Amino acid sequence: MKRIFWLGLSILTTILQTNAQSENDYLIILDSLLEDYQESDGKEASINRIRSYGVRLKNQGRHTESIVVLNEALKLFGKHEIAQGYGRTLNNLGVSFSHAGARDSAYYYMFKSLAWNDSIGYEYGKLLNYQNLGNFAIYGDAHDFTSAEEYYQEALRIGERLGNDSKIADLNELIGSTYLLRDDGESREANLQTADRYYQLTENHYNTLKDSMSLLSLWWNKAMLLEGKGDYQNTAEAYLNALNLVPSSSPKLTRVGLYNNLGNAYMGSGNVRQSIESYRSGFAIALKAEAINQIQSLSENLSRGFERLSEFDSALYYRKLHEIYADSIYNETKARQIAELQTRYETEKKDKEIKLSQAKVELTTSQNEKLMLTLFTSIGFTLIIILIYSQRQKAVRKLQEREKELHEQEVDELIKEQELKSINSMLEGEEKERKRVAEDLHDRVGSMLSAVKLQADPTNTEMVKLLDETAEEVRRISHNLETKVLNRFGLVAALEDLAEKINGSESVHLEVHHLDLDERLDNSIEINVYRIVQELVGNALKHSRATEITAQINRIDPHLVISVEDNGVGFDSVKAKASEGMGLKNVTSRAEQLNGEINIDSGKGQGTVITIELPI
Repeated sequence: MKRIFWLGLSILTTILQTNAQSENDYLIILDSLLEDYQESDGKEASINRIRSYGVRLKNQGRHTESIVVLNEALKLFGKHEIAQGYGRTLNNLGVSFSHAGARDSAYYYMFKSLAWNDSIGYEYGKLLNYQNLGNFAIYGDAHDFTSAEEYYQEALRIGERLGNDSKIADLNELIGSTYLLRDDGESREANLQTADRYYQLTENHYNTLKDSMSLLSLWWNKAMLLEGKGDYQNTAEAYLNALNLVPSSSPKLTRVGLYNNLGNAYMGSGNVRQSIESYRSGFAIALKAEAINQIQSLSENLSRGFERLSEFDSALYYRKLHEIYADSIYNETKARQIAELQTRYETEKKDKEIKLSQAKVELTTSQNEKLMLTLFTSIGFTLIIILIYSQRQKAVRKLQEREKELHEQEVDELIKEQELKSINSMLEGEEKERKRVAEDLHDRVGSMLSAVKLQADPTNTEMVKLLDETAEEVRRISHNLETKVLNRFGLVAALEDLAEKINGSESVHLEVHHLDLDERLDNSIEINVYRIVQELVGNALKHSRATEITAQINRIDPHLVISVEDNGVGFDSVKAKASEGMGLKNVTSRAEQLNGEINIDSGKGQGTVITIELPI
């Protein structure tokens, strides 16, 4: 939300889908979750699943349903006196009411959450409360930058007490944005300098955290700041830094926007030739992407640039191109208006013809009436014949189209079947290779280390300790590769074993929840599900800077639903799907092997929920 002035709000993908989804589908899911709560011994975990579902509904834009579900979670947390869960749900309700446009209710629940978290001493919860209150102030109708800064500053103080570097960086950038967006006339220069100071603090944190996507956002904001100062030379340099941070997998329009802004910066500094080169780079990408609005804008900028160079042929060419694309945007509306006028004209014409026919009928003799009747009968038969022929031709065309669709569908199914066979072979080979490497590590490398230890000088304690640690690391790697717990005791035991290992660290906590998994699944399914969860948890540990991760495996016949949720920094889910790094690629391949569907719900600073449905 903090970067809406350059990135825009992401429309999050739907997390839970059914074969016959209706407006009340959430009630079916809520009933199932409440039934799970009634039967579960772990009340806190089952209530948290209800709260998480409410958050997902909010992220899908289904604010009314989100509020209903979150209220159910709030009542249950209160009933069982689960303090942190109660405070978190109050915070979620405040955000849901804000997204629904109910500002008074949003502030009521957010302040109630703040008071509650303060009473139980939950500092991280208070940090989130103050950050959300700042968001309400800066992005609400009033655009109250002063209040927003005060809330962000309080959140920053808590983040510094907690030593949360990620939140410190985010909040410094948010505070800088409150000054960047102010337009106070004479105070404008001082506001920009203050924004620059906070952005510098943010840059130091992001460089330490090696967060390239956040640095991209920061450089874009700094470019806007420098442009506001009229410092076009450094503005261009900032946009170049942002361009260097854009990953190759990013949407093409991200680069188009940066090239367009870079061209404007060069134009502002008087470097017309470089400005034109930047516009041309963006124009080439926009053409490939068929982005009409961007082509129209860039062609106009190119025309103006060539005019300044007195290269009028090129200027005229891009001016004509601009007009063509401007017309293409206008044509749809224009065509709709013409169609409406045509319909009105045809209606009036028919009314006049009917009135004229009635007048003629009244004036004709019985002989003429017979003649007209014969004529109309002939015309009627002719029209019937034409209609029958026309219907027959339509039926033939539909049959041909249907045959073509069936053929294409058969081809697609054959290709998909071949792809699945390839994926299956690849994953089977991967699993066999894991087992072989695990056995080699355990039997051969482990034995060799034991032999080396026997030959080592026992008085050299550092060497003996190093050999013991190396042997233990080999055993751990072998264990991770072979997953003996999975083979012997099943999926649930293997995931609990994974959680126990991760929870040995004080920085991250992994919770595993499961439903209706008393009976073991097919061995190939259990292996793939374990690898999927292992991969998603690994991604969260590597990239999200999360402190809490929740993995849920629920058997809801005829599906197995896998969900991994974290409270980390999140990411752009659209870009992630487009890029499919090795982590997501492996997860997608395993899901496709089992005919499953994967959905990603994430956004910058909002955490991540990845859900996979597998038929069983």
